[in-house]
Amino acid sequence: MNVNWHGVFPALTTQFRDDQSLDLDATARHLEALIGAGIHGVVLLGTVGENTTLEYDEKLTVIREMRAVVNGRIPVLSGVADILRARAPAGAFIGRLGGEEFAMVLRDTGLQAAVAVAELLRVAIGADPLILRDKRLRVTISAGVAECAGRGGVSSDLLRAADQQLYRAKQSGRDRVSPEK
Repeated sequence: MNVNWHGVFPALTTQFRDDQSLDLDATARHLEALIGAGIHGVVLLGTVGENTTLEYDEKLTVIREMRAVVNGRIPVLSGVADILRARAPAGAFIGRLGGEEFAMVLRDTGLQAAVAVAELLRVAIGADPLILRDKRLRVTISAGVAECAGRGGVSSDLLRAADQQLYRAKQSGRDRVSPEK
């Protein structure tokens, strides 16, 4: 498949029954509705949410069953969240901000150590290609890093500073870490 990386690639939310077991039929209906609405591709087991809590065999089941639903009509992506979760320091909080952006909050971590974590994640994600059918796709990340010190605990200021550095990294060529000066 020749992938056109333009358009809408939403993260599909895996559906669950009241007993917390996978509801693959409801997930398939949701996916069919998205395909009917005109999406160009789909991300299974996105960066946060169910991917961080499902067992490995459950993840494989979701991917297998949803690939069967898609049946070659659109690209199916999965994988980055596992790398983030596996490589993040203990106690790190990871959350999706929107689109393809996420934030990682590291407690009691200085700027240099946070930059080292971001660099480790950048290298790990770049080294582990996503598999799209029989094609291996290299994924990269850009990261902006800011430190809470001197901000009086105002999270919006911290997030704004990190976001500014993220855009600086993207403007500098992508696939890089840009720390606050």
